[in-house]
Amino acid sequence: MQPYFKLRNKAQFFFSLCIIFSQTACMSTQKLTVFSTYVTRENLASYRVGTPDPSLNCPSVGQKLIITWRLCPEDLTQEPLLMRLNLRFHNRTYHSQDIPITTLSGTYVYSLLNKEFFESEGLMAYKVELIGNNNLISEWRHKIWVDPILFNNSENEFIDNTEDEAND
Repeated sequence: MQPYFKLRNKAQFFFSLCIIFSQTACMSTQKLTVFSTYVTRENLASYRVGTPDPSLNCPSVGQKLIITWRLCPEDLTQEPLLMRLNLRFHNRTYHSQDIPITTLSGTYVYSLLNKEFFESEGLMAYKVELIGNNNLISEWRHKIWVDPILFNNSENEFIDNTEDEAND
């Protein structure tokens, strides 16, 4: 009867260890990763290999923001679950977008290409937030991101008062 008892204790220990590991592993992983990259003709495979490609004559130009998330099953139960994308462009405009999240992990690519890229003069900074049940789950900020101070002069344009302070 003693070998069964030892086996049972080992099984309980292993089961407990698995539960503890799964709980701590979920807490220790980074839930949100964001990076930006430029899009040029050098990104085309035909440019690297040297094959004929009409896209080489008029390639897309711009920036992409690649956002990857990895959530715990408990996070998915927080309704509504969304990713808030806050973007600030070099032409001093600001854009905010909410994207619903329905999976535990995934990738979202925000593309700023061609005409939109040249009109906005490119991405200056960004902040991405994962929000569940109106509570912040995770956040990723660009190094120079600061929350904008919005005035009533336009609904998607903000005024930077650092130039006025420099002249004083």
